[in-house]
Amino acid sequence: MTLWLAMAWAGAQAASVEGTVLDVQGNPVPGATIAAINPWFSATRTYTDSDGRYHLQDLDAGEYRIAAAPTEDDPRLVRYHPSGRSYCDGASIRLYPETARSGVDFVLPRGATLAGRLVDIDGLPVAGAGVSATAVEGASARRSTTTDEAGDFRIRGLDVASGGAEEWRVKAAVSGWPVQWLGPSYDELSGALFAVSAHGQTEIGTHTLLDGIVVGGQVTDTQGPIADATVRVYSSGQLIQGSTDTAGFYSVDGLPPGEVISWASIDGRGVTYIPDHDRPVEAVIANEEGDVVEDADIHMPAESRFSVQLQATANTDLTEISILLYNDTHTVGRGAPADGQGLATIDQLHGGDYHLFVFGADAGLADTWVRDESGELQVFSVLDETDMEPVHLQLAESVRIEGEVIDEEGLPVANAIVIATPPEEGPITQGSEHTFYTHTDGTGTFTLSGLPTGEWRVRTYVDPHCPDDPGYVSIYWPQRIDPALWEATDLHPEDGALLARFELPQDDDHDQMGDRWERRHRLDPSEDDSSLDPDEDGLSNLDEYRSGRDPHVRDGTWVTVHRCGCASAPGPVLSWLLPLMVLIRRRGEPTC
Repeated sequence: MTLWLAMAWAGAQAASVEGTVLDVQGNPVPGATIAAINPWFSATRTYTDSDGRYHLQDLDAGEYRIAAAPTEDDPRLVRYHPSGRSYCDGASIRLYPETARSGVDFVLPRGATLAGRLVDIDGLPVAGAGVSATAVEGASARRSTTTDEAGDFRIRGLDVASGGAEEWRVKAAVSGWPVQWLGPSYDELSGALFAVSAHGQTEIGTHTLLDGIVVGGQVTDTQGPIADATVRVYSSGQLIQGSTDTAGFYSVDGLPPGEVISWASIDGRGVTYIPDHDRPVEAVIANEEGDVVEDADIHMPAESRFSVQLQATANTDLTEISILLYNDTHTVGRGAPADGQGLATIDQLHGGDYHLFVFGADAGLADTWVRDESGELQVFSVLDETDMEPVHLQLAESVRIEGEVIDEEGLPVANAIVIATPPEEGPITQGSEHTFYTHTDGTGTFTLSGLPTGEWRVRTYVDPHCPDDPGYVSIYWPQRIDPALWEATDLHPEDGALLARFELPQDDDHDQMGDRWERRHRLDPSEDDSSLDPDEDGLSNLDEYRSGRDPHVRDGTWVTVHRCGCASAPGPVLSWLLPLMVLIRRRGEPTC
């Protein structure tokens, strides 16, 4: 398929899926959530009507798995079409533009029920807690519910019978208590295991929630206490937000024990971490259950403000541009959008040295770090408690890469990942970790925009999540299967977009060797045999594939450059000929 035809598909009508959800008695299941989930785990949802029917509309072309999930209190099971317990158990459905797929039906069995009660350390019921059960092994879906006024809960629809999970862990989350697993434990793997019967209701009794720790302190500035400041407190992977009272005091409870970090923000002051830092430096230790920290005080300076006056061509929409100012260790950043005149102002700063990143891709400009004349990250020094004069910044033009990814039959490959990275050496990468990526749409087309001028290497691959998902060999521009022959392309705005067309060999056993090549050379395209060496010449099957050699011929030494891949080093006897042979072969038109 040519690029223009693939792009024409993009304007075509969207696809749709419809079907019916019933239980094993043939009764409709109303109110069930139906989700079309793509390989990126982005979902389009709808709900079944009173007759159990659904209609998913406006779906982009591509691969999907369709899931049906009953309402929270419904005892019937979650299923992936046609009857899978998990995402990977479901069938992958390929939708093309204007496809109307019908008959995607479900029959939902009835599941088991787990019941119990939550109380606090005083034995009082905990109402309104979210309680969920997760299978210890297997692919059974997580189910959840909420405790009632008596603290009681019943989790319905657990997939236990006929190959389902036998043991489950139960998680509880409610305001005022740390997130935890019944047992009790803050660590999921240390939570209690509950054996659930496939029939009837399994009672697990009454469980007391851990209280966690309490953290408090006072927020002040040079004038005294600060009221209404927002305070965030973090400990052991959990975060709680609070605010200060009229005397500047704050207190939060329901965090797990651990190393505690607090920070405060309010208009006119610099965002400050305990006790007076511009970034996380110090922590308060509260490792014991029930610890009370009362002196996590924060002293805030008056803010500094940093402004940038962005400059670009007359037709640039400056409101599409934003900036991000990082501290010199890149541990904390603050951002701001530009206004219609291109002025972007970042407030609530401490004085110090900063680096600046500009997000310009949405305006057709570069996403890039601001650099000095030597190519190093430019340092912007912000004075303490100062409203800085705007820095004038001419925005860099960008380059873009666009194209299509197809398979060996010329059909579009949806959800292929396309990545552009700079060469290993060069000013673009210094201090930037600069990588651009996107993925193809349902028509196999993609656009990478916002790249700064310079050399870029482009590759594409498909990352199958499930063992049975279609697989493809990764390709390195220009159309190489050997990463050692990955070439950089020098891109400049005046040259226009780089048009890149990738053809991916099918690789359904996910071993990075094309299935056609494997069949032609008597290998197994359904099994990962990339590391085997049938001719015992010291080169694995993958090495032989990438070098265009026969994996069953030990004395093969010639290098062949293919349209779908190039050579790596031959055997040691003729290794000195490699540069000459590659040079000679590259003069010809590569063929498969």
